[in-house]
Amino acid sequence: QSLAQQGKIQDAEQQILIAVQLTPNDPGIRLNLAQIYAAGKKWPQAQKEFEQTLRLDPRNPTSLGQFADFLVARNESADAIARVQQFVNDNPNDANGHVILGALKFQSKDYRTAQAELEHAIQIDPKNMQAYLRLGKVFYAQGQTDFALSRYHATLDQQPRLAPTHS
Repeated sequence: QSLAQQGKIQDAEQQILIAVQLTPNDPGIRLNLAQIYAAGKKWPQAQKEFEQTLRLDPRNPTSLGQFADFLVARNESADAIARVQQFVNDNPNDANGHVILGALKFQSKDYRTAQAELEHAIQIDPKNMQAYLRLGKVFYAQGQTDFALSRYHATLDQQPRLAPTHS
């Protein structure tokens, strides 16, 4: 991963491929490989590895979120939403899944659905700071500044040292 951050994509890829040979069923290593392929603009290989990561660990919202980001960057937002919606359907009590879906709906300017997903995430996990922050953005985007501020204040009450609420 550090090689990729230094711009040495080929070296990073070679190192990760060795790790994949040693532990082919490690979703973390597969996720790293997907990220390296994406950084190297090897889109089909990246998608294959993201999908493999989710097959190995289907309940991992980090992998799902990164895969959704990859799809959105590739102008495949509808596919990202469909995949995250399926995750939420399969894992209705996973607050992070609802946060990811809410974020995708926000990006597509479906504010009503984004709000519902983020509020649901907060019901599931009242300490999920990302849900509060993103809900504040939804209200702000709709010109509901007072509601946005109330979400940010709720976040600040939960996590007084959280940097994004101080900016």
